[in-house]
Amino acid sequence: MVKNNDDIPDICWKPSPDIASRKVADEVVLLNVKTSDYYSMNPTGVMVWDLVCKNKKLDEIVAAVAAEFDADEGRVKKDVLELLGKLESEKIVSRT
Repeated sequence: MVKNNDDIPDICWKPSPDIASRKVADEVVLLNVKTSDYYSMNPTGVMVWDLVCKNKKLDEIVAAVAAEFDADEGRVKKDVLELLGKLESEKIVSRT
């Protein structure tokens, strides 16, 4: 999980090379090609995934999601960090 969240606005994540992704309707389906585990993401997760794939920094991801959903940046940051922490623990993404 991500630690010391207040000090990481410039942190970036990148998709694991073992992950294949495909957009299906409003979701993204992720497949770990080594383990055959698969995951799906809701529209908010899709937006975060797309931004991670574009090498966006945490503060850029939070600002984009907050603007898209007209939400409080503090709450969005908490949610984004929680999602990225889960993806990191599943080895779907890693920090750069």
